[in-house]
Amino acid sequence: MKKILFFLLSLIILASCGKDEPSANKGKLDPNAMILIRPAAGVRATVSGLTALEIVEQGHEIQFTTRYSDDKYNEETIYTASRGFSEAQRDLTIPALKMWGTDVINQKGNYVRDFTHAYDIYITRLLYIKEGTTDTLIYDPTIKTTQIGQFDTVITDTIAYIPEDVINSVRPLIESAYADANYTEVYRLFNEAFTFLPFE
Repeated sequence: MKKILFFLLSLIILASCGKDEPSANKGKLDPNAMILIRPAAGVRATVSGLTALEIVEQGHEIQFTTRYSDDKYNEETIYTASRGFSEAQRDLTIPALKMWGTDVINQKGNYVRDFTHAYDIYITRLLYIKEGTTDTLIYDPTIKTTQIGQFDTVITDTIAYIPEDVINSVRPLIESAYADANYTEVYRLFNEAFTFLPFE
């Protein structure tokens, strides 16, 4: 009887030793995650273009074209979508603009293709112009409505873009990490992969 108990105990110990090491931490779904849109490496001031910091300070919204709407593909329709940037969606230290992560993984945890399958992705600013003068006011979130009321015309000015090769290269990485439920990798890509270039 002792031999049988010893044998069973030995089997249990051997079985526990043979277990695989725990898998890497894949993280959890975070509905408050943000997508950082950073300047591409080497972006600096140019004579005609804005600096990365100026783009982050002045960026009013991101506009993009897509055939997806609420993750539904439409062969016949092209959608133009936009997302505004509030003061909380600007990081002047990095510098970077921020989009809500729910534009890629929604509150229910579903992958949404509207942005990752987009093209013609532009960052714009608003210019307020007083007719007959050279007075121009560049929009920022701290401007009061009374200041804007003094100007006659509002122009949307494109100041930066996300190259299509950036979106095309990050899309399969996000989709692969999402399929593997590896949210740690998804959010790393959110923080590092999306980059913009200024218009010159």
